Amino acid sequence: MYEKFKELMKTDFRLENLHTISNTVTPPVPFVCSHNCVLHDRFFYIVKGKIIFDSNTKKEQSFSAGDIVYLPYDITYTSMWDTAESGEYISVNFMMFDEENRLLSIADRITLLIHDSSKKYFDLFNEIHKVWSFGSLGYGIKSKSLFYNLCFQLTADFESKSLKKQHSGIYKTILFLENNYMSDISTGELARMCGLKECMFRRLFKKIKGMSPVKYRNMLRVKKAHEMLSSGEFTVIEAAIVTNFNDASFFNREFKKYYGINPSECIPK
Repeated sequence: MYEKFKELMKTDFRLENLHTISNTVTPPVPFVCSHNCVLHDRFFYIVKGKIIFDSNTKKEQSFSAGDIVYLPYDITYTSMWDTAESGEYISVNFMMFDEENRLLSIADRITLLIHDSSKKYFDLFNEIHKVWSFGSLGYGIKSKSLFYNLCFQLTADFESKSLKKQHSGIYKTILFLENNYMSDISTGELARMCGLKECMFRRLFKKIKGMSPVKYRNMLRVKKAHEMLSSGEFTVIEAAIVTNFNDASFFNREFKKYYGINPSECIPK
């Protein structure tokens, strides 16, 4: 659903029938939405309470305060607020069309978009509702502008979640390198370990560690060589060989790059 939402936001869609509803509900107040009952999609922000959709069925879902739920156009469902407390919501209703006047939808079922733990989306929903309901000069344009901003924020958060998911795989490769820095495993093999294309892996790895995977491995090797030389039990050549540097001049350059001194200067007098 998130990928479809991001792709949808790349299209030049036309926004129609934008309006909002804010309401406080005293449970139990069951609502039945039948086919063609509601002729618009909805971003449904739960301000207070807990709402249950399609109770006692295989499709049952419940959402609580802070959840933003997508309610698609033209579906049948039942809803009821939990009896523990009154419910409160803000609904932003809309329809999106492509260039060929086809109705666009994010999903074909009731879906949780995001949980608003920071309350930033509450402020956006509240502002859209205030602008639309107050009806001042140019309110329609202003409301649409705020809706586009809402979509932008959702897209940015979805992208952030996607990157974090990808990062979890990259952290595994970082741990692998830290435990196997003597290995000459290629960047391509590391990328395959976390299911990414090599170019994407390089970009994300550098974003996290500030350097390429090869440079990070070399840094780990130099760090180990520094420990060996500082112990006074190894020569420069021995430290270079043990840490898998087969070129003495390259080892010297890498060592000086990270420590600012030549390897021999680390050996205790």
